[in-house]
Amino acid sequence: MSAEYPQAIWQPSPNFNQRPVQPPDMIVLHATVIGLDATLSGFSRTSSGVSSHYVVGKDGRVFQMVKEANRAWHAGESFWKGRHDINDYSIGIEMVNRNDGIDPWPDEQVNAVLDLCRYLVKKYGIVRDNVVTHEWIAGYAGRGKTDPRGFPMDSFLDRLFDIGEGFDFHYVLLGQTAESIVPWTWIEALKAYLQRFRVTVGFSHDHAMMASPKTKSRRITIIGSPDASVPVSEEVENILRASGAVVERIPGTTAAEIQQEMDRRAAIGQR
Repeated sequence: MSAEYPQAIWQPSPNFNQRPVQPPDMIVLHATVIGLDATLSGFSRTSSGVSSHYVVGKDGRVFQMVKEANRAWHAGESFWKGRHDINDYSIGIEMVNRNDGIDPWPDEQVNAVLDLCRYLVKKYGIVRDNVVTHEWIAGYAGRGKTDPRGFPMDSFLDRLFDIGEGFDFHYVLLGQTAESIVPWTWIEALKAYLQRFRVTVGFSHDHAMMASPKTKSRRITIIGSPDASVPVSEEVENILRASGAVVERIPGTTAAEIQQEMDRRAAIGQR
């Protein structure tokens, strides 16, 4: 048996079971806390009860330990976008790092993870919102996961989805009608997010369309659900997607709902 990813070294783990959902549609990034040899050894022992699909060393070497069609045991109790038990849906990638926020992330390692994720994204059609950290899916009360601490997740995702470093044009689109725009409280709800990220905020989908192929970035974030009091309609959303931009909608019908999500993103560095 050999590794599926061409650059990986096959080192099988006995810790897996059948995946109930096919194909996987998520990637979860972890930090090992321990070194490479200890990680490979631990994942190779049945008694450890843990594993991941891939392990990436600081030198960029990639090891595959569980076949992608199988369910590795890396996420534990977890939740993401209405789904529990993220092991069912995901490919787990462990990156060798102490997870203390000080241990560096060498370019060799980050680039190796990037190449691996590009392979997985292309193979399974995984979308940006489903490439996550362990903290994002298991950092809530009672679990408290923090990994991979210090990993440059935002710029990593930019590179992974070929949007470009720094976002030349990331447009945050709020709703308006002929009579009104969204309440001021909605704009205030973006405060922490706007302090964290350099974006353009506005109410015009025509301006949002300026994210043309000539710009480094083509990202548009729509604020609010289609049924909000002053919405960005689904028709406009479809027009923006058809333009080739990367479009995401932040659901919510109240300023409090929007602020909760945008504050969360600002806190963990997720656009």
